[in-house]
Parts: sequence; structure tokens; C-alpha cells
Amino acid sequence: ITATATDSFGNTDSCTFTVTVVDNTDPIITCPSDYNVFADSTCMVSHTGGAAATDNCGTSITYIPQGTSNLSLGSNTITATATDSFGNTDSCTFTVTVVDNTDPIITCPSDYNVFADSTCMVSHTGGAAATDNCGTSITYIPQGTSNLSLGSNTITATATD
Repeated sequence: ITATATDSFGNTDSCTFTVTVVDNTDPIITCPSDYNVFADSTCMVSHTGGAAATDNCGTSITYIPQGTSNLSLGSNTITATATDSFGNTDSCTFTVTVVDNTDPIITCPSDYNVFADSTCMVSHTGGAAATDNCGTSITYIPQGTSNLSLGSNTITATATD
């Protein structure tokens, strides 16, 4: 900036000085409330952010983990940080809980016959198959190591994720 003083006789004098505008005001960020999302077909989900920020000189928001990062089952803490062009920051956190709401699908084998061993018993080998977006395990009642008696035996297979 140049300042010039002039008197009534037309005499002038000038000087130059610099005015530096400094932003020392932190942005204000607001995180969303904690929320639940359902797992996708890969048992993961990306978060969509949801934080909002205001600042006197403009701001941008970053997330850790990034919004494109896959979140795994359970509770995931997200940190959102607003940063203005002068490096002033404000942060907040929220929790995204990834929930598996997809039941596993189990397929049991057709009924079949087995031959008894020398003790007139047999143990079954299972044979059910299950799929699920988040993994699954199969349990049998009676257990596969249990001996089955002669005749018809009902085996219950249960898939759990």
C-alpha cells in the first residue's frame, strides 16, 4: 500500500508499507452422529463422510480412513479434519458400525444310505455347504464324530455367520 500526504501548497510525501492479512480463525467442523450400515456382498462398506465445516476463508474436509477405504464388520472410528488455506484445523470423530444382516445360505445333501461298520455303527461326514457374504461355519447335530445307530437318523446342519 502506498500512502501519500499532500498539503495545501501541493507538497507531497509518500511511503509504502505492506499489510498482511492473516487468518487465525480455526474452521468449525461438525461430525454426523454415529450410525450403522449394512455390509455389502464383500462383507465391507465404504463410508460416505457426512461431516460439515464452515470457515471465514473456506475449508476442505479429509477423513481417516478415507471415504473410499473399506470398513470391516463392527465398530470403525472415523476422524474428520477441516483445514483452511492457512493451515488452521478442527477435527471430530464419529463411529460407523458395519452390520452383517445377510443370513447364510445352507444346502444340505440329499438323503443317503451308509453301511454300518463292524460295530454296527457309522459316523457321518456332514456334506452340507454354506455361503455368506461375511463367511460362515457349519455345525451338525449330532456331531459328525457321533456314532449313528441303525435305521433312519436325522442330522441338523446349521450355518452361522
